[in-house]
Amino acid sequence: MMLTSYRPPVSQTDAAIATDLALAGLEFIERITTEVHFPLPAPDQGPASCRVEHGRFDSAPDEIVDVNDPDMPAKVNAGWWRMANEFELFDERREFLLGVNYSDPDAVGDEYRWVRVRLRRVS
Repeated sequence: MMLTSYRPPVSQTDAAIATDLALAGLEFIERITTEVHFPLPAPDQGPASCRVEHGRFDSAPDEIVDVNDPDMPAKVNAGWWRMANEFELFDERREFLLGVNYSDPDAVGDEYRWVRVRLRRVS
């Protein structure tokens, strides 16, 4: 009889998360271990179902980009940058919080944590 080893899913490390975030152009600063207070949606309501009266805001009509547009990445980034500045996403150090799933890819549940990040400088 052959026994297969069982490896329980473990959380990803900060270093692994930092590597993944770097691919997205973000610099990992730290994992937040204290409670975070934001005007988040009600527990039974996801961000996608929020209305304007709940604090939702949308892209301007001229920022909506066709998925086949060859300039899509640049246009999406420009719209994100405008909204990030207009709605004060950044703190005084130009950093912001991002929700990251730390769970192992094989895990059944999610393990979200807040991390502080900043946009990486492009040289």
